[in-house]
Amino acid sequence: MPQASRPIVEHALAIAETGLKVFRLRPLDKRPLYEGWQQEATTDPAVIAQWWAENPNMNYGIPTGLDNNLDVIDLDGPEAVSWWRSTGFHSDAMVATPSGPNRVHVYWRIDDVEIPNSQSRLAPHVDVRGEGGYVVGPGSIIPAGTYRGTIRNIPDMPAELIAMMPQRQQIIIERPDVPEVEVASTGEQAQIERGIADLDALPRPWHEGAGWRSTMYRVACWFLRMAQTPGYAITEEQALQIILDHTPTDDVWTTNDLMHQWDSARKSVAGQYADAPHEMLPPFLPFLDVANLLPDRSPSGLVFSDLIMGEPDIRTASSYWQRRQIIMREALSLGMTPQQAATLGWHAAVSIALQATPGGAAEVWREVATLQAELEREAEESAEQAAAPGPGALEERVRRIPLLDKRERDYLASENGHWWGDRYLQWARDEVKVFNAPYHRAALWVVLASALAEYGYVPTAGRPTDLNVYVLTLGDTSTGKSEAKAMEERCIKACFPSNDTPLVGPKVSEVGLLRKLAMRDGKPSVLLADEASGLFKQMRDANWAAGLSELFAQLYDNDIPGIEMTTHRDVSGVDATTWFTFHLSGVFKRTARVLTFEEWESGLLPRMMIAIGEPKVREREAFRLKLKEGEEAQHYDRMPKHWAAEFAQAVQKLKVAAAQQGVNVSERWQIPLGMEKQAIDRHDILTARLADFAAGHELAEQIDPYTVRLGVNVLKCAGLVAMSEGAPKITGRHMLIAIDYAEEWLANAVALAQATSATALTRKLDDLEKFIATQRGSEVDMTRVYQFSKVDKRSTDSLVELLEAQGRIAKGFGALSNPVVFIKRPAIRTIPRSTDEEGAA
Repeated sequence: MPQASRPIVEHALAIAETGLKVFRLRPLDKRPLYEGWQQEATTDPAVIAQWWAENPNMNYGIPTGLDNNLDVIDLDGPEAVSWWRSTGFHSDAMVATPSGPNRVHVYWRIDDVEIPNSQSRLAPHVDVRGEGGYVVGPGSIIPAGTYRGTIRNIPDMPAELIAMMPQRQQIIIERPDVPEVEVASTGEQAQIERGIADLDALPRPWHEGAGWRSTMYRVACWFLRMAQTPGYAITEEQALQIILDHTPTDDVWTTNDLMHQWDSARKSVAGQYADAPHEMLPPFLPFLDVANLLPDRSPSGLVFSDLIMGEPDIRTASSYWQRRQIIMREALSLGMTPQQAATLGWHAAVSIALQATPGGAAEVWREVATLQAELEREAEESAEQAAAPGPGALEERVRRIPLLDKRERDYLASENGHWWGDRYLQWARDEVKVFNAPYHRAALWVVLASALAEYGYVPTAGRPTDLNVYVLTLGDTSTGKSEAKAMEERCIKACFPSNDTPLVGPKVSEVGLLRKLAMRDGKPSVLLADEASGLFKQMRDANWAAGLSELFAQLYDNDIPGIEMTTHRDVSGVDATTWFTFHLSGVFKRTARVLTFEEWESGLLPRMMIAIGEPKVREREAFRLKLKEGEEAQHYDRMPKHWAAEFAQAVQKLKVAAAQQGVNVSERWQIPLGMEKQAIDRHDILTARLADFAAGHELAEQIDPYTVRLGVNVLKCAGLVAMSEGAPKITGRHMLIAIDYAEEWLANAVALAQATSATALTRKLDDLEKFIATQRGSEVDMTRVYQFSKVDKRSTDSLVELLEAQGRIAKGFGALSNPVVFIKRPAIRTIPRSTDEEGAA
């Protein structure tokens, strides 16, 4: 693990001494330790020392914006650094980030100027950390390394640079088309009173960090937008008088400071308008009139009454908002009007607080408009996909089948969506010559299941869902499968003592595998196997691999049959328990060629998360010798050990949580993972969508059993994400991360099913042609063709018609006027006899 030159707390205290507030980040991470980090930020050295006394491994963040009078320019790469040098600006306060070379934070002091956060608006790959943002402080450590630099002498931002900064986007660009008013409405009065309450709540006397500047500035912007908007009675003069009457001043924070903030607010909101007053919005309909139009269940199979009248298990603003989105989206999907959907969202139990909030009604109308636009766009995309030709060659296959909506996808793309898997992929991207993303995206689940499956399960009805996984990786040769497997195997071994590796493969018979698993009693087991096509074929034959298909199906549920064999007395009759994870890899075309419908209908294939690699990479760089020395080589060797320690820490957190719940935490234990209501609801939506997808698919015979198992795999993966973070409950976020990966698995399953269907049809045609060719005279009566074919008469006729259309056979009549078919292509003939036989003849 990267080492800082001194403890992180010393860096945090040094920053606080300069007057900058700091707050806590998670250990080895860039995310805040707690929600509400804005409120906990402080310069108090006693508080900071106490924080790190409780958890010495934490990182720390530095808020940006008016609260710290700080702005940071984030240069992300050589292009950004080159642009920065071209500007001629210079700051001695710079911090090098460990994300890679030419990644730098440049610090500036700002004097009561609101600069918004922005991404690549100032210049390509240049982000601005301003109002409401934060940066990771120097001395903090993440897996990639340490933030290094000094920020004691932060210069003031030049006026020329301030002028270049992107401005905050207007809340409403167009002036609302509502009449001027002279008397404040009820909604306007409520907004004014809320602003006054915020000002009155400021602490007395003034002190650094009390929030006077930021609060007064925010309220001033709020009132000024209202004053500029038709439909509001308040004038700019009245707004200023309210500010003067309710904002505290003293010898340090004077009226001159207050007026300076007021002028800054006026410049910032020039040309911006507030939302229309509540009274100007369309009316909500009578709730019961709309509710009576609803069926019992939504299009996704959710109970409408539970959605509307119930509340999430975790009662936060975020979970309330997400529940309201589900209600209105499901209503719109039924064909309800936006007004009807908004009525349901407004009157739902999760909107009680919103109903008492100024602008709450406007927020609901904005949300329903956004949802309506999303549904219309998704309908257009679905129509385009339906009209598009199906995937043909591997290079042209569909990469994803959407299971997330745009809002969920945007959420995962934000900082909130980051998780351990992103770090694993970045490590792989940095270390291998040819980074084939699907291989590594599959491998990370095998690593997680190997390290964590033995410690938790989801207590689903019927039988618990264990967190072991089955993965099938397919791709061409020389596309990076071996490199991905080597990194995966290295991580697995790092999680276990050298004399207790869980790897049991790669080639085993049914009895041989059972023997190895019996010897792993109470421990996880991992089988990494190659040559998928050979294994699938052998499992259908009566040889050493016969019976493995049924065994793998049992092991997926960790149901290990006992061994009763006198020749193996060491394990005979042993009642063993293991958590079995299986990763099978092979070549796509070979595997598709040997698969049949039986593999899709039952057994092994539907239980597997399918990854298909990108086609061969022919760039010259891929063939150059690549050596690593020093820090680069150590980084490759260090990361598996670091993650092993991280998983052990997560397990310890789970153990503490389990003990608090009354679970007997002994040497062999598993914690039952809870599920937040939000996660349950999202999983219900997923399984309903998967069922609809399979039912309407042309390959439903193969896709249906796969989608049933895909819902289980998503639940397993959501549990693994939760455990990797030491979380005793699966949240909606964990579920979304798993679904994001499932989009790729479903698309790959469709591609493999299509290839299976194509090869199955080819196989049937070839078998039928060969049967005809081996008959006397290469001619056969149709009655015998029907007897030979393993399908019904109509299907057999279709095969014959296809062969005839391809010019491979022809129809005719025999001597007794019976319908016959005969070979038309001279290239098809019976198997030739040996040379000796020809000589004897």
